[in-house]
Parts: sequence; C-alpha cells; structure tokens
Amino acid sequence: VESLTQEVESLSQETESLTQEVESLSQETESLSQEVESLTQERVAISQEVESLTQEVESLSQEVESLTQEVESLSQEVDVGACLGAFGSVWERWGALGSIGFACVQRVTVLKRSN
Repeated sequence: VESLTQEVESLSQETESLTQEVESLSQETESLSQEVESLTQERVAISQEVESLTQEVESLSQEVESLTQEVESLSQEVDVGACLGAFGSVWERWGALGSIGFACVQRVTVLKRSN
C-alpha cells in the first residue's frame, strides 16, 4: 500500500507539474496571440499609409504633368514673343536707317539748293 501511495503521490506531483506547464504554455499562447493581433493591426495601418502615399504620389504626378504642360505652353508663348520682339527690333533699326537716309536726302537737297 505504501508503494502505491508513493506512486500516487509521484503521479500527483507529475500531474501538478504538467498542469503548471500547460498553464505556462496557455499564457505564452495568449501572449503570442496578442502579438499576432498587434502585428496584424500594424500591417493594416502600414497598408493604409502605403495606399495614402500612393494616392499622394499619383496626385503629385498629375500636378507635375500639368506644370510641364504649362511650362511648354509658356515656352511657346515666349518663342512667339521673342520672334515679335526681334521683328520689332529689326523694324526699329530699319526705321532708324530710314530716318537717317531721309535726313541725308534732305541735307543734300538743301545743299544743292543753296549752291
């Protein structure tokens, strides 16, 4: 009987030890479960941030495209303006030469009359 009592006591201690181990594993499982939940929430937050940044990049790309078109448009206007400016400058020079020529003709005419 004493041998059986010792065996029961030993099994009881082993059962207690296994119960503690199961409890410890249960707590570890709960902890890991919470960590997985936290990581899942973090992943969702990162995905939302990536989506937001993607939309922002797309918006900025459209803005860059719009600004590029505006710059091209302004470049064409500047080219037309430069052509008109150059034409005006040439016109002024011809006008100045014309005025000088006219003044010379008048001077020669005046000199001929006085002779």
